[in-house]
Amino acid sequence: MRLLLILIILSHTCLFAKPQSLLECLGKEEQDIHKSKLSKQALDFNKNLISDILDLANVKLKKKYLSQICGSNRKLDSFRFLEVFLQNKGNIFNYYGADVIESLSKKATIEEFYNKVLDRLYQYINITQVTSPTPYCLIDKNPSVSKFLFRVMYLRTELTAQKLLHQNNLGLNVIKELRRFPEQIKSCPLPEKK
Repeated sequence: MRLLLILIILSHTCLFAKPQSLLECLGKEEQDIHKSKLSKQALDFNKNLISDILDLANVKLKKKYLSQICGSNRKLDSFRFLEVFLQNKGNIFNYYGADVIESLSKKATIEEFYNKVLDRLYQYINITQVTSPTPYCLIDKNPSVSKFLFRVMYLRTELTAQKLLHQNNLGLNVIKELRRFPEQIKSCPLPEKK
């Protein structure tokens, strides 16, 4: 009987406790996406972002950013994470290890993460376009998304992912527009039947 009572108390406190790590927060978002039956691309984006974060070696999110990402507004924490990451130019992690080699590894880790962020946004936009009522709905309603696609297609080999995302706050503007798109999709014209 005591064991049952302890299990009930522990499960109750775990349900309402604030996330202690970024992965808990994004895992909770994944659970919320399943429950609310949001789009498959939102679920895939979240899963891929979790995977990318797990690939970051010797890195932990600074505590002050956890509350910004996983605060009371629990909507689309994965996009919120990317906003905070871009707003702070990637300086949101504590790194473990103090020698020179690990310092160089830190820089390479962040550069690689920027590449993954760029690829994930590009992938998400393309899938969203395909699943929208009309193929150009996302681009027509969101000029930063259109500019982002153009720049990735034509300047990807010329600019680093970091420069591409930070130039004119393009990455932040794209994320803001993507967060609004689920509401905008309602006003997209349906394709004409022939």
